[in-house]
Formats: sequence, C-alpha cells, structure tokens
Amino acid sequence: MHYEGSFDVKRNIKEVYDFLTDPRKFTTVIPDLENVEIIDSDNFKVRAKVGISFIKGSMDVKFKIVEKNEPKYAKMVGNGTGLQSSVNLTLSFDLEEIDKNSTKVKWFIDAQLGGLIASIGSRLLGSVAEKYLEKIIEGIKSKLS
Repeated sequence: MHYEGSFDVKRNIKEVYDFLTDPRKFTTVIPDLENVEIIDSDNFKVRAKVGISFIKGSMDVKFKIVEKNEPKYAKMVGNGTGLQSSVNLTLSFDLEEIDKNSTKVKWFIDAQLGGLIASIGSRLLGSVAEKYLEKIIEGIKSKLS
C-alpha cells in the first residue's frame, strides 16, 4: 500500500524537522499508543492498539531513522509484529520552506502487511489505514500550531 500527501504548518523548517525526527516528540501523535521505548536518537519501539474489523489487539513496531538531510528530508523504516501479522513500513518526508515561519510537509508511506491483517479485504484495510493516517497528520498539525 502506498500513501502520500502534503500539508502546511506555521512553523519554521528547522522546528518541523526537529519534531518529525525526534522520537520523543513524533510518537506523541501515534493513535492508541500504549508504550514507547527510546533506544537512541535514531531508534525506537512502539506498542499501539490496532483494530481492523474483528481483529483487535496490539502491535509492536521497531523504527529506525535511516536517512537524514537536515532540515529538508528524512526517512525511517519500521518492522512490526502482532495479531498473527507482520508489517513493514517506510516513511519519509520532504520539507519545503514557504517563508521564515511556514513549512510545507510532503509525506510518503509504503506499507507491506502479512498474516491475518493482510487477509482482510483491501477496501476495508485501505479505509482504516487512511483514517489512522489522518489522525497522525492532524496530531502533527496540532502539535506544530
């Protein structure tokens, strides 16, 4: 599954970059977050509740920031398991300075699912993923406004 989009925030590019690449800050916008373990500035683990149709429970995902080009770009990968399923994620963003106090965030996410969750129809899975992403984006916008 591939998702991408963009949004603007009224913060300078450095503040936006710092928020999106700091696990302590970024994880505050993950819906239904149960636990966060910060390993170092580029590695962290999260445990979050997941609910898709009749499948409900928690997933553990390890994230690693694999590329940084401050203050314009970063990429992270995540690998997780739970609910008899697996997930592999690649998340990246490009930042563009609109003016001294405004930034455009262009984001990209690729997800590969396996196991029980993957067996759910793509229509249902896609709509749940889109709602989850909307919550994260709204959380980012709220924290940066």
